[in-house]
Amino acid sequence: METEAITMTEGTFVFHGSFDPDLFEETYADGFEVQTNDRFTIFEGEQGTETDGLAYAVAESSVVAGLQTGEGVEHQDVITTLNDAVENLIAETGRVRDTDDGEFLFESTGDADLVTGFWDVNGLEEEDLQTGDEPPDGSSELEENPVFNTVDSFVSVLTLPASEGGVGGDTVAARFAAVYPEGEVPSEQELREELVPSDTAEETAITRSDTRAHVMIEVSEDELERESVAAPNITGE
Repeated sequence: METEAITMTEGTFVFHGSFDPDLFEETYADGFEVQTNDRFTIFEGEQGTETDGLAYAVAESSVVAGLQTGEGVEHQDVITTLNDAVENLIAETGRVRDTDDGEFLFESTGDADLVTGFWDVNGLEEEDLQTGDEPPDGSSELEENPVFNTVDSFVSVLTLPASEGGVGGDTVAARFAAVYPEGEVPSEQELREELVPSDTAEETAITRSDTRAHVMIEVSEDELERESVAAPNITGE
């Protein structure tokens, strides 16, 4: 078994790779109710036991795990979220990337080592970045950030030098694509100031239209590490 990539969504982790559903059923099924469909073997924790609030599903090409996000988590909510994710993976319908804007977001950023995406946020807010009950430390002042305060959806990616599709050497490639309400796209200067590490970008391309923006840069790993704001800015963190 091997994990090649991980996707984190609201309420689930999806591990992509090669897996053995039979091995999971033989080894990790204690305390779970096991069900099967055409593609997945689904493991649902038992309410009122130590597996309460736990659920995961296994196929030959992916593992989907429901996330427990606090003491107040409802068991059935975890099960419902998992089942919805599994149904979406099987049906491959209702995907962001199947829309015109989704195609732009994913096609213009491409495959990468790290991909961050937010959909239909109508302006990114602090709570969108939280993964638990505790508020984030400090403030990124998103409400005042011209790139994120009106954004509808965006994808940002980082590609490491040695990766397939990487540019080699010690250069990291970063790409950002976003969709905005008509007439609310940030200016080229705002995109450059907020997303491009000052004085470190080796190559920069910025394009924009009435509803879309795209930024592409290349920067050395050493410089990226020294620029404390570089990685968070380009990845939207």
